[in-house]
Amino acid sequence: MTHRIPALPLILILAASVLFSACGGGDSGDDSPTPDQDNGPDPGNGTGDESPIEVEDVARQIHSLGVSGAQGFVITGGGDLNAEPPTRHLEGHTESMNTLPEVNSDLTPLNEHNELEADTLYKVTEDGRLERVPFNTESGEELERGSVQARNIVEIGPDFVYLALLIRVERLHDANDPDSARWFEEEEVGVLVNKDTGLAYLAEEAFGPAHNMPWDDEQARHLNNSLRFDPQGNIFYAPSPWAQNNQPLIINVSNLGSGDLTAQALFSTHTVADFELSGDGSLMVFSGYSNQNNNQVYLAYDVDNDELMTLQSLTDVGADNPPRAILRDLDGQIYVVYSIYTQGVGQSFPYFRITRSESGQVEAQEVGELTAVFGSGTVNNNNILTYSYGFSGRGFGIHGTNIHNPNGRQVISGRLVYTDLRGMVYDVDLANGVVTEHDQITSLFSDFNDMVPTERHLWVEGTSKAGEPLVVRLNPARPDDWVELTFDANFELANFEPTGDRILFEGVRLSDQATVIGEMTVEGEQLNITVYEATEAPILTLRAITPADFVRVDGYPGDWQTDWRVLSSAAGTGPEGSDLMHYSELSGRGEYLGLIEFNGAIDNEHLTRVRFDTHEIIISPSGIGVRTSADNFGTDLTIAENARFALGQVLEFALDSSLLGESQPELQYVSRFAQEPFGAVELIEEIDGNDAALELAVTLGSRLGEEVIKIPLSESETLEIRWDEVALINQDGENARPDDTVSFPADDAPGALIAIEIEEAAFNDPEALYENFTATDPEGVFVEETLDTLN
Repeated sequence: MTHRIPALPLILILAASVLFSACGGGDSGDDSPTPDQDNGPDPGNGTGDESPIEVEDVARQIHSLGVSGAQGFVITGGGDLNAEPPTRHLEGHTESMNTLPEVNSDLTPLNEHNELEADTLYKVTEDGRLERVPFNTESGEELERGSVQARNIVEIGPDFVYLALLIRVERLHDANDPDSARWFEEEEVGVLVNKDTGLAYLAEEAFGPAHNMPWDDEQARHLNNSLRFDPQGNIFYAPSPWAQNNQPLIINVSNLGSGDLTAQALFSTHTVADFELSGDGSLMVFSGYSNQNNNQVYLAYDVDNDELMTLQSLTDVGADNPPRAILRDLDGQIYVVYSIYTQGVGQSFPYFRITRSESGQVEAQEVGELTAVFGSGTVNNNNILTYSYGFSGRGFGIHGTNIHNPNGRQVISGRLVYTDLRGMVYDVDLANGVVTEHDQITSLFSDFNDMVPTERHLWVEGTSKAGEPLVVRLNPARPDDWVELTFDANFELANFEPTGDRILFEGVRLSDQATVIGEMTVEGEQLNITVYEATEAPILTLRAITPADFVRVDGYPGDWQTDWRVLSSAAGTGPEGSDLMHYSELSGRGEYLGLIEFNGAIDNEHLTRVRFDTHEIIISPSGIGVRTSADNFGTDLTIAENARFALGQVLEFALDSSLLGESQPELQYVSRFAQEPFGAVELIEEIDGNDAALELAVTLGSRLGEEVIKIPLSESETLEIRWDEVALINQDGENARPDDTVSFPADDAPGALIAIEIEEAAFNDPEALYENFTATDPEGVFVEETLDTLN
């Protein structure tokens, strides 16, 4: 599958298509007309000498759907089974959310696409148009309109969407009388559709019956918690432990396009409740239950060698301390967290990396201990972390809370984020051993309804403490970068769907109980609201998806093609942790994206420079900055707002392409460098005891190197300390060369002590010496040390 660049946001035309119906998805045709029970069983359809068309026959005719290029979907409902599909007229205008005037009949249509048919699946194209999605047979013919009804659509990993369908087959009361009354038989069917090719596969063959699949959003989230994907796109599926067939499966996608979905059990000895898959797909770590005695188990599964092993055998924490969380970080490695209480010491939270040794053996490496902090800056006095996981997902808690996490693992703005139903947001930094609870967000709400992650932000929706609808947009990579989106008190928010930096919403105007649907565009803290009138066919589902050609900024290179590499170098040219191998770049749709590949692990403390002829990008562990070539790149860095980067197996980043000028500049080189401080001073002490001399002890905070430490002694004289000499400089800049005694340490290193003694006779005015001495630049200077370069 070709991956290119993120698609444009779903904008106006999609917003015009939004009406969230309270009726939800289909329910196997409970509202459909049924035959008179006195007429007996239906003998089929046709004239009596034709075999009746079965639901399964119709489902198997679905070969492909025209979903290529989709960045979202709209599903309408409300059609009459026995009538031609009605149309739905959409008209809109922009208004202030503070006034919400009546929607009237003389509004200007959004564009020529202002009619939607009932019971129809539409895709949203990259340029924001709605196109009806045809269901095609293998020969390319479209199935009969109305025979297939979409009811829900769920994204399944980077390559697929799961489409919940109602298959409708027309029946006659009397098969021998074509003029007899008609009725329809309906059945739930699920198909897995490739986003790129549109090829459709009956999901039941791999996932099980359609009634186990997502017919509402809650089921959809739990399904996604049960799925993982390897770099080849194969699907790892762990059904609910209560499902009839609950063996963990691998669904091989290598034959897609030439055959049906096939699923193979990974093992049959255990049921899986919670699991993670390593980035390369070779290791699976899970909690579950033994199929022999129903005991809870904690195991690692070597996918490559088909071998199970207990986590107890890999770690030394003991059988009385089961793991409390199973996580996968941005580096693709699996981590296992424990909670251990030691008498007289208290609680500790060690965590281990489950990986392979150089010989290929699975092993556990202890990384350190997790600590808890609050995003508001308040102190977590208890420093208590508890973790829970179960059939509905994994979660975190601080101060002893146990929670569920329906959203599962999310990478938002290059950060690993977990959320829970109480509105808690946890930023998990396994590289530094810190879990941050964003309590500055939760303090804004009295109740929470939903949290929806997008590529750049997390959107939290609920009720403010003032009792009004509230949506908060949070960038986890910049904890202070959050925006409150408030509504008029006359409005009750029912549903919202974030798409990029916009919200599509639906609610009720309390003054007249009118349905209000529209789009909110975030520009700072200003909202531009477009409100639309919608009649007839209700919209059952609005779903924004990740397009098939989307590159995810998640620290994992699986969605980048090797022919996008523009710079390469052999291994071993740079030090470990900064040995550059390849640089890939993409541009378009308003963003510039880069991918930096390394030989070995990435050193998170080092910085990266991407140099163009007119601009340069500086990437540090704390953010991304851009500056122009003015004064030989001496200008200050401009912080790239809404930029995203992730440090995992690779360094991956994205930023607004306008920061690089009107056209993309010419790439010159990529380098890794360290900013090493020189000339920093940790402490200056004056030593008492010699009235005839000034004695100072200067402790270095960093190497001194070729830098100079300046210590003003009076208004007219300054002490200058170099590594090999000390000079007393007067106000005319002349070196007084005092009769001094200097003791230099053996090594130029942080913590080294330089002892200086200067006779009073060397000073112009000994009485004018300051009582307290400080360095003019105690932090010293930062000097760049280039580690490796690609050019």
